[in-house]
Amino acid sequence: MSIIGIDLGTTTCEIAYLKDGKPCIIEDSYGKKNIPSVVGIVNNKATAGNTAQNNINDYSFFASEFKRDIGKKDKFIVLGDEKFTPQELSTILLKELKQIAMDYIGEDITEAVITVPANFNSYQRQLTQQAGILAGLNVERIINEPTAAAMAYGIENIDEEAKILVFDLGGGTFDVTILEMFSGILDVISSRGNNLLGGKDFDTEIENYVLDLINKKYNISLYDDLVNDELINVKKIIKSKVKKAKEELSSIEATNINLNNIAKINNKDISIEIYLTRSEFDKLTKHLVDKTKLTIEEALKAGNLKKEDIDIVLLVGGSTRIVSIRNLVQKMFPNKLKEGINPDDAVALGACVQAGIKNNCFSSDTGLIVTDRCNYNLGTGIVKIIGGKEVSDMFDLLIPVDSSIPCSGKNTYSTSYDDQTSVDIEVYEGYDKFVYNNTKIASFSVDGIPKAPKGVQQVEVEFNYNLNGVLEVNVKIISTGKIQKKIVTNKDIEEVTKNIKKYVENSINEDDWINHPLARVVKRSINLAENKMDSLDEEKRKTLKFLVSKLKQAVLDYDEDLVDMYEEQLTDLLFELRTKG
Repeated sequence: MSIIGIDLGTTTCEIAYLKDGKPCIIEDSYGKKNIPSVVGIVNNKATAGNTAQNNINDYSFFASEFKRDIGKKDKFIVLGDEKFTPQELSTILLKELKQIAMDYIGEDITEAVITVPANFNSYQRQLTQQAGILAGLNVERIINEPTAAAMAYGIENIDEEAKILVFDLGGGTFDVTILEMFSGILDVISSRGNNLLGGKDFDTEIENYVLDLINKKYNISLYDDLVNDELINVKKIIKSKVKKAKEELSSIEATNINLNNIAKINNKDISIEIYLTRSEFDKLTKHLVDKTKLTIEEALKAGNLKKEDIDIVLLVGGSTRIVSIRNLVQKMFPNKLKEGINPDDAVALGACVQAGIKNNCFSSDTGLIVTDRCNYNLGTGIVKIIGGKEVSDMFDLLIPVDSSIPCSGKNTYSTSYDDQTSVDIEVYEGYDKFVYNNTKIASFSVDGIPKAPKGVQQVEVEFNYNLNGVLEVNVKIISTGKIQKKIVTNKDIEEVTKNIKKYVENSINEDDWINHPLARVVKRSINLAENKMDSLDEEKRKTLKFLVSKLKQAVLDYDEDLVDMYEEQLTDLLFELRTKG
């Protein structure tokens, strides 16, 4: 069985595997290594990648560019009669990528390393990991895309010592990460990004320009004057022509956008031919290029570095082929651009390198050690005494941005009113001193605090941020020693599990519990129970087996309440058996 690396991109995906100790890109059955990040549904049957792109003509049954929306509340994509969340569509896409890899390699694939934008938060990372699990993959590692690209470079240049800036502009997201490479170690210094900036936005600027010219020529508002299938078809044509024009302007100085008889409005055929120069394109998109410059400067500032400190610049992502982008980077870092790295392949190749490291496929002389960073401030909401007055909704920082991961932070808090028996823990990501200006990623209650006057009872809150960027919160009641552990999650993940199963049939079985984010909470109890079974009589073994099975299923269903209940029952039974044994 092989382990693969997956670049789960906004517009395209790439897959890589280790062949004779070298990472290699996998091609699909069409001979394509860039696999479109698209999903189509026909008669309750899901297709993805080039199969979907080549065979689905009805745009209403076709979804693309959904990665940007992973983790957004109440975000659904309608395909026919069904509603899908972005993470559900990612599950279908990942299942297709797994099948492509198995067909190409000729082996079963059970494990993958998946990349995400450096700016993805804890919840988005969990949803991506869960999508992989639902697709039938053991996803023990989620790594940042720029870090993966640096790994692809580092594995080929293991003896170099350099500060590397990775400029990663994909179809829908943008990241800048600065790393230091020395003695086979890649140490992330800082990372900044924008999950709403990518090649798609450059397309949109051309599209708006085209629409403006059409509207002026015919005194209409093209998209507003069309409905239903006609609107869908016109949008599809224009977006395709615009994307092609953008790509052509990366190699030629000017291109034509021909839209002949694209629609009929008020009995008039709508046609236009637009001559678009690279210079005009650069003017249209200058504000987007300027945004990338600001992000570079933020990453340098966060790492306490100057432009002159950078030794190597790696361009990653297909959108770095845009000439104005390359010119900006070249101007900021003269002669630092490292050519010869395919922008489309670098992330998947790096994910594959990480997979190889995890499976000990590299010797200590040829392997890499990678240290990554936390990309957000992480903290909790508290009440503070300021100037003798209580101020609520204050943000208390526990793990600062750019902390090397894995990392942890903790603080102790007192009860805020008399006879308080429970406390609400709210987890936030952000930079403001007030929680309402930050992003809440979880909240839960801890009970069992003994009654006492205000300020007497204390709870210790500890954050543990792991290598996948997933946060675990431990809350300890000081006076009783009781500890409650909580992996920061969201009930939306349960809905992913429930709604997607019919589209990924046979992807999940009970044994997949071990790959789940909640597994670490219950692994020890389950292992103890399974080791104990052979020594028990049939009745006790049956009871123990039932509880273990229920606990595993609760983990797979991401039902934290049931996990807590069944683990407590299992622990009590194990203690009872040990006492009687």
